[in-house]
Amino acid sequence: QDTLDAGLQRVFSKGPPTVHAADGFALVMRMFQGGKKDVTERILQQFPKEYDRMLATYSSDISKRAATEGVVLKGADKAFTAAEDAVHVLNSANRFQEHFFRRGVFLAELQQRARQRGVDLDDILRENRMGELPTEDIRVAVDKSLQITFAESPAFGTLGQKFVSFINAMPGATFAIPFPRFLVNSLKFFWDFSPVGLARSAFSPAQWRSIRAGNTEVLSRGILGTGMLGAAWQFRNSEYAGERWYEAKLSDGKTIDLRPFNPFAAYLFVADVAKRKREGRLDTFTGKDIAMGVLSSNLRAGTGLFVLDRVLEGLVGSGSADKAVEKIQQFAGEATAGLLTPLQQVTDLLAQFDDNLATMRQRREEPFLGPIKARIPGLAQTLPELVSPTREEALQRE
Repeated sequence: QDTLDAGLQRVFSKGPPTVHAADGFALVMRMFQGGKKDVTERILQQFPKEYDRMLATYSSDISKRAATEGVVLKGADKAFTAAEDAVHVLNSANRFQEHFFRRGVFLAELQQRARQRGVDLDDILRENRMGELPTEDIRVAVDKSLQITFAESPAFGTLGQKFVSFINAMPGATFAIPFPRFLVNSLKFFWDFSPVGLARSAFSPAQWRSIRAGNTEVLSRGILGTGMLGAAWQFRNSEYAGERWYEAKLSDGKTIDLRPFNPFAAYLFVADVAKRKREGRLDTFTGKDIAMGVLSSNLRAGTGLFVLDRVLEGLVGSGSADKAVEKIQQFAGEATAGLLTPLQQVTDLLAQFDDNLATMRQRREEPFLGPIKARIPGLAQTLPELVSPTREEALQRE
């Protein structure tokens, strides 16, 4: 998008370009630059509210004051901070992964905005001139870091904000929909990166004035979204399209699931809807297909509505609570294993050198510990191999 904006601004905007064609590459370089954490902390310590928004440390202003002024926290402040620390420990793997990207995006955006003002961010940091950083630049950089990680909070009063508040307020709802903000942001992403952006740019005088002033974001996103939708249409009509909208067939006959590549998988869903409409097969969609396609998400295996159905089935269908207890254990195990999701990337990396790590494992014998062990390299190998009734060899995770 940065590269496209740089070209569009040169064509349509009155003033000099505010975006450089290589800004996207600068962002990637910032991701892997050492010292990101310390630099980000130094900057955001001067802006406690923005620190809270970006790093989700809700009592940072309390903790910061306590640490710097020697204040002893008592009562609710102490309990709230302790609870926050406990959540951070439990979610440390996920937080590390997400904050890694947020810090890189934050610094890259600050660097870009500083360049527009004719100053160098590295000079400001080296000379400790944090006071020269405008609050507006900090706010915009935090916004960008949250947008790219799909963690931006919807604007107050919008339908998205009401949906997120509803899910968070309803007891147990976050087990069925664990990432409501991601769902809202993925829908917003698909709306922004779609032909709608092209239509808005073509027929809205206000958008043309914005483009002439140097803001080509709506137009560039519309172009990119239209291109992705066109590519999805070509793919769904190609020899590589699987039977389901999210499947791809490889040249060796294997079928892979593309749903983990959200929100981009949503374009495959829309393309498949168009294809089925053209062929008169819209009635072949299931409710689950539509939910996964529209919301860019799949319910966690073994949890959510699936578990609720099975619990009720175990209680009233068989006359025994054993099945219900097993499903509740599975529910708890999957929810706990969700905290260890980033470890799967470590397993996938090691599996390139050890096929045993790529072997899929049976978790039913240990409904609670099985999902947790399956996430941890070494412990996963203590589980029995998953047996397929149609294949002799062990099932391998791609």
